[in-house]
Amino acid sequence: MEKVRQQKRVIFLSSAETPETRQINDDFVSKLNSITQSVEFSWTNYHDLGIEITTDSIRVYLLSTGEELSAYDLVYFKSYFRYQEQAAAVAEYLRSKKRVYIGAELAEYIPAYKLTQLARLSRHGVSIPDTIYLSPEHVLGRYDEIVEKLGVPFIFK
Repeated sequence: MEKVRQQKRVIFLSSAETPETRQINDDFVSKLNSITQSVEFSWTNYHDLGIEITTDSIRVYLLSTGEELSAYDLVYFKSYFRYQEQAAAVAEYLRSKKRVYIGAELAEYIPAYKLTQLARLSRHGVSIPDTIYLSPEHVLGRYDEIVEKLGVPFIFK
């Protein structure tokens, strides 16, 4: 018998990187969690996201846990001005999974790089090369995982 989850889950995506801005988000989420028991709030920044794109699927997950963003009831794009490309690709993923998110303007984002273009092509079934996006600080530590998924040789940009 499948366990029924009562508590809704909301995750904020933030561009917070400095200790000060991370603390602001930690404090914000703590306050929200202290005033309600019906919703569990959390946050992450774009550096903790892995994005995998193939011809027939998009996967976005937390590098810290491996959990997909589609497991959340709501994804809120709190800030993304330095990470528009990643945010737009995440929005494509959420649309492909029919998940609720706040940041509808991302559907109109004009891609400057290939990440969002690949996500959009994949969502519409266009053949693309298998792609893994990780922020630079995670690439070396996950090299074996990349090789396992893409094989060798692969193109690294």
